[in-house]
Amino acid sequence: KRPSAKTLFLQKHYAEKRGFECHEMESGNKSRSEVGSLCYNCHQGYSNLPGFVHGPVAVGLCQGCHNPHSSKFENLVTRDGDELCTFCHDLMDSDTLVPHKGSTGQACLECHDPHNSINSVFLLMESDSM
Repeated sequence: KRPSAKTLFLQKHYAEKRGFECHEMESGNKSRSEVGSLCYNCHQGYSNLPGFVHGPVAVGLCQGCHNPHSSKFENLVTRDGDELCTFCHDLMDSDTLVPHKGSTGQACLECHDPHNSINSVFLLMESDSM
């Protein structure tokens, strides 16, 4: 018996076979522009977010976290859960930070916004412990 196919989340243009909107088909599928600019054509508002902006977002490095075509994870992210954050961020020291003590099992995105925030640690809400 064959294992069932994994569910893939597909980027809308990719699923609709509209690659020509992002790629120059006549010249070997070359991107029409830089990746960030290309993404921001449809995902408007990410090129000038208020407050503190996550480094990859600020420089248009969407592919640091997202696959532009398909992913087995929602929102086309490249890794599941906290693995997305811990791939770049070493959380070994997070236990020494007061807000993180005893927060085992809590996902990063329960408290942090991956794109921007009004504070430097990308909290979803203001914190008295900062």
